[in-house]
This record gives sequence, structure tokens and C-alpha cells, in this order.
Amino acid sequence: MTRAEFVPQLFDVDAGRVVNLNRAIAQGAEAHAVRDRISAVVMSRGAAQDGLVMGE
Repeated sequence: MTRAEFVPQLFDVDAGRVVNLNRAIAQGAEAHAVRDRISAVVMSRGAAQDGLVMGE
């Protein structure tokens, strides 16, 4: 393996689908707080030092 990344997502119950938060934010959605919280939790145990990055 050469790269590890995660893509912050959430499940939109009303639409019945998974939402890529980075893409939704790029399209104007106000989801920065949710995306940032997910990122903080994922990275909270030192994953960034091991090379994990947030994908798009």
C-alpha cells in the first residue's frame, strides 16, 4: 500500500443516500462543522502521523 485516505461522509436519511461531504461543501452545502468533526475523530489517535489523509 502506498497511500491511505478517508472520505468524510454522512447518510442523508431524507434522500436515502450517502453524501460525500467534501463534494457537498464544494457545491455550496453548509456542512463544514460535520466534516471537520468527522476529520477530528478520525485523526484523533495519531493517524495523520502514520500518513492518513482526507481524500476528496
